[in-house]
Formats: sequence, structure tokens, C-alpha cells
Amino acid sequence: MESRKRAELKNVFLEEFLRYTISILVSVSLGIILLYFEGENLRELIPEIGRIIFTTRSGIANSLRWASPVIITGLAVAIGFRAGIGNIGVEGQLYVGALVSAIAGYSLASLSSFSILFKFVLMLLAMISGAIYALIPGMLLIFLNINEILSTMMFNYVAIWGTEYIVKTFLMEAQSAVPRLIATREILSEAYLSRLMPPYQLNLSLIIGIVLCIAFYILYKNTVIGYEFETTGHNKLFALQGGINPIRTTLLAFAISGGIGGLAGATEVMGIHHKFINGFSSGLGWDGLLVAMIARNNPLGVIAAGIFWGFLKNTGLTLERISDVSRWVVYLVQAFVVLLITAKIDPFSVWKGIKAKR
Repeated sequence: MESRKRAELKNVFLEEFLRYTISILVSVSLGIILLYFEGENLRELIPEIGRIIFTTRSGIANSLRWASPVIITGLAVAIGFRAGIGNIGVEGQLYVGALVSAIAGYSLASLSSFSILFKFVLMLLAMISGAIYALIPGMLLIFLNINEILSTMMFNYVAIWGTEYIVKTFLMEAQSAVPRLIATREILSEAYLSRLMPPYQLNLSLIIGIVLCIAFYILYKNTVIGYEFETTGHNKLFALQGGINPIRTTLLAFAISGGIGGLAGATEVMGIHHKFINGFSSGLGWDGLLVAMIARNNPLGVIAAGIFWGFLKNTGLTLERISDVSRWVVYLVQAFVVLLITAKIDPFSVWKGIKAKR
């Protein structure tokens, strides 16, 4: 019996490994084909990109810098999906958390002498604000049966345009160094997140994201809350019959997911921009959605998928900098990776089908 289970687990692992490997190889091959049709010298360009991205200090630091926020936003999305809710509003929750942390970052000067406490309070306030914002579509789902995918998606735009209006109307610096830059004042230096590889922007948000993913993996495996999330996500009726309150669990999942999204905004303010800047995100919440899909909502998988995503994004930026090719080539590669991994194609069945035709 045990040997059969081991064999099944081995087959599942091998199948997943093959699926991810084949998806990445096919997608990268597509990118190389596109570069060829763009007229690039592949013999020079590909080794140069590989050298910059994987062997230089700046390449590794910049890749991990882009991985840091999407690990956190990817975890936020995964928490919702595992509880059976489609929180597509992490981008908006990120903006809300970023604005609150920025305001607190220059307003709570009395805490600045206690640097660690100061940073903790800013992140906590961002998480609370993100959680409250996420609970609005949660309430709409529970009490009015409004589809949460639609409502959270719409609330993204409310947050993005709403924070811009608030900053522009009430919080904008009287004299900005950049004309027409919609931004708050800079937070106090005591609230900055420490950099891991100075002078590059990689900071403690990477460690925060990894620790959170590990913590939630343990939570799902060993706690009652984790069991309730999993059960509710798989079958709400079964959860109800088993004594789990699906309303409480759903609202809690919304709050935790939104809180992690708000934290992602705070880490961007505290670690990168040091102020709230309109349009700072560049789609980090949406990237988190794709990272969660690649990871199949596994918190540990989110770490690997986020790092992979960061290296891909930095590859696109580097490609655009050293050649005439647009970063959109890499965006297409990212899209194909997501499509192929989520297609749930069984590599063994495909291989058997090819052999049968022969």
C-alpha cells in the first residue's frame, strides 16, 4: 500500500516537473524565434543577456527586486483562491496600503526614534487598510450575492483613481521636484526598509515575502484555520455540514488576502519610492495573479514562481536596454508560460498519443 502511494506521488511529481519544464522551454523557444525575426544577432545577444542577468551583481539584485513584490501579491491572490474566493483586487488593495503607509510614514514622527516599531506600525496600518478595503466586496458577496471577481476588479480602479484624487487634492507637495508629479511628501528615513545588496533597490521586502509564504504553508498544513480555508475552498456545502461557518471563513480570507495586498504596497513605499507616487505599481497586483496561477496557489510555489517572474521581467528590461527589441517579447513569453502551465496537459498522455500514432 505504501509503495503504491510512493509510486503515485513519484508520478505526480514527475508529471508536474515535466509540465513546468516543457512549458518554460517552449515559451523561451518562442521568444528566441521572435528575436530571430526581429533581426537580432542571437549568438551575441543571448549570451550577453545571460551574462548580465545571471552572473552580475546588478542583474541578480534587480531580478530579485522585481520578484519581491510579486511574491507578496502572489501570496495574497493564492490565499483568496485557496479559500474559494476570486480576489482579483490585489492591485487596488496594494494602492490603498501604499497610501496609508506613506501618510503614516511622514506623520508619525513621534515613533521615528524607535525604527523597528515605526516600520512595523506602518506595515500593520497598511495591512489593516488593505483588509478593510477587501472586506467591502466580501460583504457584497455575502449579503448581496455580487460576484467577487467582478466587484474586486472594479474596486481596483476605484482605488487607483481614488488615491490619485486624494493625493492631488489634499496631500500633494506644494512644490514637486518633477512638474505635475502626483505624489505625497517623502516618508521619514527611519521608515526605510534596509537594502540587501546596496546600492541596488533590493530590500527586506524579499525576506518578508519569503517568510510569509513559509508561514502560510505551515498554517495550511497544521492549523484549524488552514483546514477551514481549504475545506471551504473545495466545497462550501461540505464545510457547512462539517460545522465550519463559510461566511466567517470567507470574510476572514478576504481580510487576510487584502491585508497581504496592502502590505505589498507598504513595502514598495518603504523600500523603493519612499513616498506614494501615482501609478507606481505598474501592475504588480496583476503580476501576482499570474504568479499565483503558475504556483497553483501553493505558498512555497509562490516563492519559486515569483523569483522566476522577477528574472523574466528583468530580462525584458535588459533586452530593451541593450538591443532594439521591445520588452513585449518577454511579456509574450510570460503569457505563454502561464497558458501552458495552467492548461493542465498531461505530458505522459501526450507522449503515449504520439507513440500510438507511430
